[in-house]
Amino acid sequence: SRPGRVVGAGRRREGASVDREALEHGLLLSGLANLAAVREAEVLFLALHGGHGEDGTLQTILDMIGVPYTGSGPIGSAMAMAKDIAKRLFQEAGIPTAKWLMAPATVLEVETRLGWPVVVKPSKQGSTVGLTVVRSPGDLAAAINEAYRHDDEVMIEAFVPGRELTVGILDGVALSVGEIIPRHEIFDYECKYSPVMAEEFFP
Repeated sequence: SRPGRVVGAGRRREGASVDREALEHGLLLSGLANLAAVREAEVLFLALHGGHGEDGTLQTILDMIGVPYTGSGPIGSAMAMAKDIAKRLFQEAGIPTAKWLMAPATVLEVETRLGWPVVVKPSKQGSTVGLTVVRSPGDLAAAINEAYRHDDEVMIEAFVPGRELTVGILDGVALSVGEIIPRHEIFDYECKYSPVMAEEFFP
């Protein structure tokens, strides 16, 4: 029989142009099921990042056309991409998570319930796109407006200082602990995707 094929889906960087967004959306909704490479694949190895690659859209379409893929299914993907929903689930499971509010929120509400500084970010984006660390009340409105440029829901979250650590899990086994040291105050978009803007150590 014909050997199986594994098709890799490339990664999309947030902040793409409107034309690219429209093209991607159109491909997902109308063209994906007609691609021979997709229909004939034994499994799709998903390596998409952000947008429709992570929010459950792609996973829903692949389920509908019966093509298996790696990673979480539609519901898990959608809940993980929506930070407000994800954090509510964390709370239900007893997992500590930083306090947060959803915009709109007044300066007084933020000051009373969260304190300063806070992190303002799109609720359904990744890679720190549209994210701002706000240290004073006067900067809150601009940060919220910037986040709204990338999403229709905006989260305001208490800032938690700390180290950036990462641990991979493979087949239930924890791999080495790595530390990421960004050149900026936080591990932002530029530090994540630009060479020499962050160092990673795996002692």
